[in-house]
Amino acid sequence: MFVGRAHHLHGRKYAIDAAFADIAGAVPRPVTVLTSGLEDLAPLYGPTVEIVKV
Repeated sequence: MFVGRAHHLHGRKYAIDAAFADIAGAVPRPVTVLTSGLEDLAPLYGPTVEIVKV
């Protein structure tokens, strides 16, 4: 399922974030995502993905 739809996120602002969340959910663990927008991404990822603000 497309993560953006599951979290009711719409538009270009969330399209790339949701695509990264889908990819991170599909690759073998451990997964670390580096981002400057921690607040936007945190709800999209489960507890198995580490999110690091840069």
